[in-house]
Amino acid sequence: MVDNILYSIIAAALVGVVAIFPTASCAKPPCSTSSTPVCLNLQNCTNVDAWGLQIEVGTKGQARQKICLVPSTVINATYTLGSEICNNYNSNGLNKTCQASHGGAFDRSLLAGFASRSTSMYNGVEGFWNDLNGPVETFGNVEFAVAGFTQLKDYEIGVVTNGTKYNLGQLGLGPKSSFLQALKDQGFIDRLVFGFDAGSQSPYNPRPGHIVLGGYDQSRVVGNFAEFDINYEDTEFRPCPFRVEIQKIDVLFEKTMKTTAFIDMESRNPYACIEPYDNLFRFPSGRLASLESIGLGQGRVNSDWLPNLQVNEPGWRYKAGNPGAFSLDIVLNGLDEDFKIVIPNEELAHPLRGIDNNGSWAVDSNYTELNIFQESAVRNTIVLGKAFLSQVYLAVDYEAGKFYLAASSPSTAGCNPVPFGCSNDGVKKGSITVAGYVGLAFGILSFLILGILLGLGIWFWKSGRLDRYRRRGVNITERVPDFGPYTQQNTKDMRALARQASLRPCSNESPDRQTFGSAIGLRRTMS
Repeated sequence: MVDNILYSIIAAALVGVVAIFPTASCAKPPCSTSSTPVCLNLQNCTNVDAWGLQIEVGTKGQARQKICLVPSTVINATYTLGSEICNNYNSNGLNKTCQASHGGAFDRSLLAGFASRSTSMYNGVEGFWNDLNGPVETFGNVEFAVAGFTQLKDYEIGVVTNGTKYNLGQLGLGPKSSFLQALKDQGFIDRLVFGFDAGSQSPYNPRPGHIVLGGYDQSRVVGNFAEFDINYEDTEFRPCPFRVEIQKIDVLFEKTMKTTAFIDMESRNPYACIEPYDNLFRFPSGRLASLESIGLGQGRVNSDWLPNLQVNEPGWRYKAGNPGAFSLDIVLNGLDEDFKIVIPNEELAHPLRGIDNNGSWAVDSNYTELNIFQESAVRNTIVLGKAFLSQVYLAVDYEAGKFYLAASSPSTAGCNPVPFGCSNDGVKKGSITVAGYVGLAFGILSFLILGILLGLGIWFWKSGRLDRYRRRGVNITERVPDFGPYTQQNTKDMRALARQASLRPCSNESPDRQTFGSAIGLRRTMS
């Protein structure tokens, strides 16, 4: 019996060592991408004084029209704004203001080959848009080209001719995005994934942003990614694929260094939508009242005051010098670990700016505007817009049902697009998480315990105790009443088991289903 115990200890130690370190010899699935991710600039468009993605639409043999679109997850389609929306502005100056505030308008009458139809060929229903503005009634196929990128042929766009609840045209990047699907169908990307860097529209330190199709911009990511599930359900009837739970938002006043709690886990409905289409933070009326009560209500200009500028998203306005500088300390609940970010004052306040009667950007330095929308949020849903994303990099993997947030780099260096699912040293170096350290500690502890057991077994053997047991006439196959008959184990089988453990296959995750999280080394822990 002693021989069997000793052999069992040795075999268990061998199996345990192999089980602890299976990843030492298991390579990750190879990168399966057959296309290179495409990096596109998000900045002021050249044809009109508006911020977004420069695109060109046209038909074969016809001159293309330049339009500025903003990425949006509110819709899945691509909506341009028709020239009809500015027809009510009779003077040339007002028409330019209208054009600039909407990112340019699409005049389908100038395209002889544009065949209009009343419904989308995809039969997609944009319920939220339809509820706000009424359904779009004009669709057609065009050659759709993004600046610096190969064109999409026979691409469907919708032409908006009614409604008022919009600013610029929208490039839909929702979970069923027709744009992303067309890119995949025509072989430009391998997966329905993208990375989004909003850049900064702050007048103090502006920088262009990027959108990466088929990957993400490695140069814009600082530190670890936090992982979140994509939520396809509407929040209060509002599309919200990037839904997050707010652990807290604190307001830090820089003059007094006083921190005041604004939102915490005890608050009612502490959820928010991350939306790249919106510029500002948007809060329900109750949250706006809370901001006023903690010190941001002093010196505010009445919301019905209208400046001599066209402002698409009016924020809270003050006489110059108010309010005092402050920042927002935000913590979101991630799947593995919390995501923490600070939004500095330069991304929250700026001189009042808008579009003048000549259709150009202008600044009124007599007033200060906060990046907090002055009206109650639509559907009472908190929205974290581009003011939030100025400090946060967003990576989306629709096929894995995940999105990721990381601190964004303020660097203005060129874009460095890499695919999801492909290892790269730049991301892996900083990607070990708390869960990784716990797993490493557990492995080391298990190895030490097995080593002690192995050492005791060898000492037991070498000390001669086995011979003393035998000299005492101990029958190693005798019946033990409490445990039944002892069956001697085959040490050859135990050694075979150890060999099998050392040769067991690595993860059978196929390359085309590898997630962005697995590529950067994210690990899940039990909560």
